[in-house]
Amino acid sequence: MNSKSKQSVIELLQALKTQYASELSSKIDEIELNILSLDKNGYFPETLRQIHSMKGSAGTHGFMTVSSICHHMEDYLALVDANKIQPVHIDKLLQYIDLLQQASRSIIDGHDDNQRYEKILHALASPAANVCRVLIVDNSKAIPALIRKELESQQIIFTSVEDGYQALGLLLMKKYDLLITSEEIGPLNGSALIAGIKNSNSANKNIKVIHLTSGQNKASSESTLADYKLHKDASVANHVRGIINKLN
Repeated sequence: MNSKSKQSVIELLQALKTQYASELSSKIDEIELNILSLDKNGYFPETLRQIHSMKGSAGTHGFMTVSSICHHMEDYLALVDANKIQPVHIDKLLQYIDLLQQASRSIIDGHDDNQRYEKILHALASPAANVCRVLIVDNSKAIPALIRKELESQQIIFTSVEDGYQALGLLLMKKYDLLITSEEIGPLNGSALIAGIKNSNSANKNIKVIHLTSGQNKASSESTLADYKLHKDASVANHVRGIINKLN
């Protein structure tokens, strides 16, 4: 590629970057409208998709502050039950929206001070006092529902996933207070998930773990690194309550 062609490519990329920056504010407005409707059916996955898309596109154009804010918003949404959206969740997300709009204006002004925003993001991400964050990994709907119902009166934020790989990804990114995992969650089973996070250097390296097993694999739990081992039955939620009360 000759110098003239290189210059043309650079100019084209700069034009695309400028266009993206000029459209960013309106895209943030669209996300804000969806956030304000999160308590209605269907808005949660679309909002998450928009935030994820903005994170990727902003990173592609080199706007790392916007990408970082979107990443923090994704982390926060990972801790929210889509079926139990509360005003406090919307208020928190709107604080992130304010940051996105500030970052958008800074980009237009020719500034992208990521360090300043990281300090604000760190403060926003600080866990609320007396809140227990629990990750439940089970490929059925019944067990997570039983546990949620048993503990719904306590200050607990539940996140439920069915896939061991997805659970490991969350545990490597975000701090939790308790992991509850079944053995049969493939393709990464419960034992492998527990071993993976316990042998990591993440913030969850020393997380307390409840390992749930069925009659078919009850014996296999003896070799895991779990702190507690429970059999899946009608009393499992009550046993989980007792363990969480001890942890608190």
